[in-house]
Amino acid sequence: MSDFVEIDTKQVDQMLATLSDPKIISDVINEGLEAMGNVYYQNIISSLRKEMGASADTTSGKWLYALSSGIKTHPDNAKNIFGVHALSDFRLRFFEGGTKPRYTKGHKITGYATNKKTGKVNFNRLARSGKGGYRGIIDANHFFSDGVAAAEQNAIQALTQSVYNALKNRGIDIQP
Repeated sequence: MSDFVEIDTKQVDQMLATLSDPKIISDVINEGLEAMGNVYYQNIISSLRKEMGASADTTSGKWLYALSSGIKTHPDNAKNIFGVHALSDFRLRFFEGGTKPRYTKGHKITGYATNKKTGKVNFNRLARSGKGGYRGIIDANHFFSDGVAAAEQNAIQALTQSVYNALKNRGIDIQP
């Protein structure tokens, strides 16, 4: 699973090659990347909501924040980077990649564990009795990779359209 998307930006590079001011080029690229990142962000959020239903936006029990709040955007205008980080909340990793079957050990704590060879009590380990239980498995939903794949064409279109609009707003007329 990759957290990054590679796109071919030859059209955008050809448009920007006609400009000479590096500040304008940087500003135009940042606006385009922000538009593209917002398309990815919206599509990943909708993919999460489609997979998880209402539980993506609700808080329950000891969790003070919703799962959807773990999807964040990271603009960095100095490096011309705009990233969408969908796995910043550790709980989202379980739903994206799934889990192995989970089991518990015993359920009843009966004291401290003793070393079988020496017979000494180890006060750092608890002794449990009873049968452990199967606690299930979380199947992989792949909401992040599905959301990125579904938004790829729309993101490229948003990038080029945003670059055209940014150039047009600065009084530079370049035909698509």
